[in-house]
Amino acid sequence: MVGHAEEGMVAGCCSVCGFADARGLLAVALEGGDSTVLCGTHELMYRRGATSARTVSDLRESFGDRRNMDRRAVPAGDFDELALNLTAAFTTERRVNDRRGV
Repeated sequence: MVGHAEEGMVAGCCSVCGFADARGLLAVALEGGDSTVLCGTHELMYRRGATSARTVSDLRESFGDRRNMDRRAVPAGDFDELALNLTAAFTTERRVNDRRGV
């Protein structure tokens, strides 16, 4: 179960990263029956994840491993379409036909 801040402000901060702006927080029910608060990014990661966390410690452990990964080392076939579009949009490599000529 997920609750948006617009439906009723969620107090606290993200259990994973500490984000505290109530406009971007969601209440999430974990598999173990507990509930916690996550930011929109971590709620999306939790929802899309192959395994469900039973505790907040499980969440931190599973999401903490992602931060240590070299994202460029992941084969392109492992990304979904959204991840590929975001990677292309925010890459630090120069575009071949940059309009600014820089």
